[in-house]
Amino acid sequence: MNRKKKPSPKTTRNRQRSINLLLESVGGILASKSYSELNITELTAFSRLNPKLIYLYFGGLDGLIEQYLHNKQQNLSPSQKLSQNIALHPQHAADEDLFSLLETQLDELLHDNELKGILHWGLSSKNLKAMAALQKHEDTLHKALEVSKANKNMANNFDPVAFALLAAGATFLAIQSKNKATSLFNIDLHNDDVRNQLKRVLERLLVNG
Repeated sequence: MNRKKKPSPKTTRNRQRSINLLLESVGGILASKSYSELNITELTAFSRLNPKLIYLYFGGLDGLIEQYLHNKQQNLSPSQKLSQNIALHPQHAADEDLFSLLETQLDELLHDNELKGILHWGLSSKNLKAMAALQKHEDTLHKALEVSKANKNMANNFDPVAFALLAAGATFLAIQSKNKATSLFNIDLHNDDVRNQLKRVLERLLVNG
């Protein structure tokens, strides 16, 4: 009776290494190029692996991309954790907390080109997984609006429309900053002074009125 040979530890390690490398290559392309470059040719060049492995481990390109986006959705970011904590005690929240949430999310975006690529993808296409990531980003900010409505001290002087405009503008500027060759209205978020100035403006509008 023939018994199926178990894969050796080395084979298992090589398999996992190839899987991780392919997933990282999706992120690398999103960070350095765009979602439109996610194809077999680019992934093969980026990972330096045989394209057959994409079909072997993920069933094809769609399966690889879906797994990548699924993995990215699993962990809560600092801004998502902060948003949840603020929402737990809305009556104790202050304008400074909502500014802190917006600032934290802005910092995450500015330092994560993969996330910028995913959100741009969600804004520009009909990929449901990328759109889900964008919705998660929006939900984090939406919790702030719910807090402002539940907090009696904030309800009368906090402007949810202004907050939405500031959040949307900051998000757009951060996504746009992925292109290092350009800046919008001379707002170059690769410059530390400009980033700090943007945060001061957000703080002045949200906290100091």
